[in-house]
Amino acid sequence: MPAKGAGPLQSSPHFTDVLVVGGGVIGLPAAWRLAREGASVRVIDASGTRGATWASAGMLAPVSESFFGEEDLLRLNLVALSRFPSFAAELEAAVEQLVGLRREGTLVVALDNGDRAALTRLSAFRASLGFATEELIGSAARRLEPYLSTEVRAAVLAPGDRSVDNRRYAMALHAGVARAGVEVVERRVVELVVDGGRARGARTDDGSEWRADTVVLAAGAWSRDLPGLPAAGAPPVRPVKGQILRLGLPPAMRSAGPVPFARCGVHGASCVVALTAQNTLGVTAIHECPPEFVVAQLEAVLSDIRPGAAKTGMLFSAPIIDAVVQTLAGRGLPLVVDPVMVASSGARLLQDDAVESLVTRLFPLATVVTPNLLEAQALTGLATEDRVALSEALVSLGARAALVTGGHGQRPVDHLYTDGRHLDIPVPRQAVAATHGAGCTHSAALAACLARGDDPSMAARRAASVATSAVATGLEEVGAGDGPVDVLDVRRMRPPEPAAEDAAGRSTLGDGPGGTAASSSTG
Repeated sequence: MPAKGAGPLQSSPHFTDVLVVGGGVIGLPAAWRLAREGASVRVIDASGTRGATWASAGMLAPVSESFFGEEDLLRLNLVALSRFPSFAAELEAAVEQLVGLRREGTLVVALDNGDRAALTRLSAFRASLGFATEELIGSAARRLEPYLSTEVRAAVLAPGDRSVDNRRYAMALHAGVARAGVEVVERRVVELVVDGGRARGARTDDGSEWRADTVVLAAGAWSRDLPGLPAAGAPPVRPVKGQILRLGLPPAMRSAGPVPFARCGVHGASCVVALTAQNTLGVTAIHECPPEFVVAQLEAVLSDIRPGAAKTGMLFSAPIIDAVVQTLAGRGLPLVVDPVMVASSGARLLQDDAVESLVTRLFPLATVVTPNLLEAQALTGLATEDRVALSEALVSLGARAALVTGGHGQRPVDHLYTDGRHLDIPVPRQAVAATHGAGCTHSAALAACLARGDDPSMAARRAASVATSAVATGLEEVGAGDGPVDVLDVRRMRPPEPAAEDAAGRSTLGDGPGGTAASSSTG
């Protein structure tokens, strides 16, 4: 929604009460709040939705990021953190999107004895101010974060810190200001307009001048360098270097099941029931595995790994469904049944005569079934978008709970029906052509969260967050059709540097991360 054309003068009807320079995590909340209070607000930011907020780590970590001599800043940040959950809840309710607030705390790690000594000093400093942290040895840290290197010597856990999914938060803020009537101008500010020692507007790189009664300067580390800013008004901010480590996975784990499992902190094992020849344009061939081989795969996994949950995807035929039921019945595993019937390209992935077996044999084993709207309509025979009616009908077919996912229809919402209660989970509709694998990602994340001990409602909320982020960062440039979702944000990944060798020719790198208990999938 960028504005174009000549800049407004104060007498212009385009003059606003408030002009916010900077559309990040400071400027957008200010604009949203002011607009909801009745002010006319304009935001100027050249980066749109892809600025520093999009690239940040999303940390809300006043304790773990505190340092000597910054006691006043720490207390200010703690007050801000205490208010953030209620602000996030208000924003989520207003835009019907989750911001991905997480409450696991922050883990600060040490790679050598020097790092370890520094962490100990900082822990003592924070304890002197009354803020509890927990010092951990390396093995204890890896139990909390299994993908940490074995070279990590120690860590400090700040349990009161929080984090937010920075991209979901950015999308929610942009949705909020749009609904509140805030105008966003995607131009670069080149100078502040100052009258009588007070900022009254800004000039942009196209020569336009934008005026307002009040100017909010929220351009981050570059705020103090804007031309026209009086020296006395320069905020005490400066740019600092930060690094974000994004973990890669071995090629064997890069499929629609294991990657969302890993994203949710569990290890995944797969059982292949059919092979497909497909690309972004469609499925050209399907090769079904013999049912006895499917049983052999399942038995191999179940006899060794002992998963915390399972999920099914494409099952293709009645004999395959019978094989899965025969193997899983009586094991008491939480089971997510994703009734994959038709590919997004239109190819049939479940034979017509297998639908009855799916419903009558597999649904009674399911902890939750996860059809999309079209699949829910086909399974229940109800030609309606009423997710309440559809979910109740699905449960009446034998499942303990039903989650009708929100990618289709008029309302973008996941709807969960469990234990006689209905729950709407709003999900944003993304303006990207990259939804290939969204349903598999969603059901895999749901199974992973159940394996971690979440109840169905919390697992459904977290799965919605994982699937939404995967679509938002989807690889729409891949292929000529609908591109694949991207759970790991692979655009930002780089291969590791080759291992160095010591004088004896031995690698100086560690052996890598330890294993984790996990979830298993079929399909």
